[in-house]
Amino acid sequence: MTIRPNAPKRFPAMKIASALSLAPLLVPLLADSPVQAAARPESHALVFTAEPPPSQMSVTPLPEITIGDAALAQRKALVSGSTGARSGAGSIGTRDAVVVAAADSGPAMTSDPGPASPQGAGEGQPGGGASGEPQVADDGIPTARSFPGLPTMPVIPTGPARDDLFPLVDPQDSSRFMPDDDIETVSDGYLEAPRQVEAGREFTARWDDRLSRHDRVTIVPEGTPDEILGDGQQNIRVGNNSRRVVRAPDALGTYELRYFSDDEQRVHARVTVEVRDPYIAISVDDELHAGRDFTASWDRRLSRHDRITIVPHDAPEDALGEGSRNVRIGNNERRVLLAPDELGIYEVRYWRNRQERVVGSALVNVVDPEIELDAPDTAIAGTDFTVGWGQRLSRHDRVTIVPLGAPDDVLGEGQQNTRVGNNERRTLRAPDTLGAYEVRYWRNEQERVVGREIIDVIDPEILVMAPPQVEAGR
Repeated sequence: MTIRPNAPKRFPAMKIASALSLAPLLVPLLADSPVQAAARPESHALVFTAEPPPSQMSVTPLPEITIGDAALAQRKALVSGSTGARSGAGSIGTRDAVVVAAADSGPAMTSDPGPASPQGAGEGQPGGGASGEPQVADDGIPTARSFPGLPTMPVIPTGPARDDLFPLVDPQDSSRFMPDDDIETVSDGYLEAPRQVEAGREFTARWDDRLSRHDRVTIVPEGTPDEILGDGQQNIRVGNNSRRVVRAPDALGTYELRYFSDDEQRVHARVTVEVRDPYIAISVDDELHAGRDFTASWDRRLSRHDRITIVPHDAPEDALGEGSRNVRIGNNERRVLLAPDELGIYEVRYWRNRQERVVGSALVNVVDPEIELDAPDTAIAGTDFTVGWGQRLSRHDRVTIVPLGAPDDVLGEGQQNTRVGNNERRTLRAPDTLGAYEVRYWRNEQERVVGREIIDVIDPEILVMAPPQVEAGR
């Protein structure tokens, strides 16, 4: 079947109404019509198109029909009110007409000039190609999908790819992180300690024989004068022990562990140790949905006061997320965070609260979820139709219908824009103006479109039966 983009041939609606139920009478009716058929002995399709004002004459849709060589299988007649003031689905008006066009060729001849072009088919309008004429689909019917060059998805600016970026901290940085292998010990023959110790964590110092129970073991930065001792748990009395637990400083760097003789007031033994951070491996999905919860876990908890946070990938090390994007780990092995609303590359970081440093991070890509809409391919102008969606993100989100090509921040008005609530589907009202439109799922908080489906708003159509051939000029 072909719908011609130019002026149709028109026949009196009262005669066509009779033809719907009595197909054999169609040829005489055409012969009596003041309008002649196309002057070619070819197969033609007859399509009923409604025009105001309607009458109350009922029409029974035909579920399937064959006209000439064109098989219109499984096509149902679309009988409903169309524009504005129309009412009474399934009625025919006295000014309604049948369009006659060649089933395999271009425009048919007509004595009625009709409209210059279908609404929305002009250049630069939704539903129009570069030349102002629509392309014809495989079944001969032009639809919104027949127009090349029209946008179907928003263009979202993209930054660097996640794989092209490096996390803030490198676990292989030996100047900052503890080695993966077993820790070696260092000794001067009297005092012994691990070569690397974790910042802010306890480690064990050993000695061969104490000189006095009043002696002390202390850790200080390399180059510190011998009479200077560490503070707090970085300065421990040996007592009657051959080993004691010492707390490493919070600051990274090279330090000296010293055995200080209380009687002699001098350093009796010393070894050099490196203070490093432990690296914390974070497990999180590579892609997160904007504005949605996600779970992050870590392979080791250092302190219950530490935090897990998500920030832009290029944020300074001391930057922390806000609200639910920055949570204390407590005694947990995993926590739930809220992904940012803005799209882009972010970093999930393990933040050592006391040391005020990042000791583990993972790059993630924050994207919008793709909502698959379930909407009809066509809708009758001015009538209701149902839209469903695969998943509901927020009850404050909306479904709307707007002209194809409208900016993403444009929403329909009235019954063409409705909140999804707690539903899986809602009813929208098709616009009165014919043309190509888009049904969109609008994320209210993020103010973005995350799902869309093209839909054609059309007038009702009624298929009628006719002989495969008619005599030219009759």
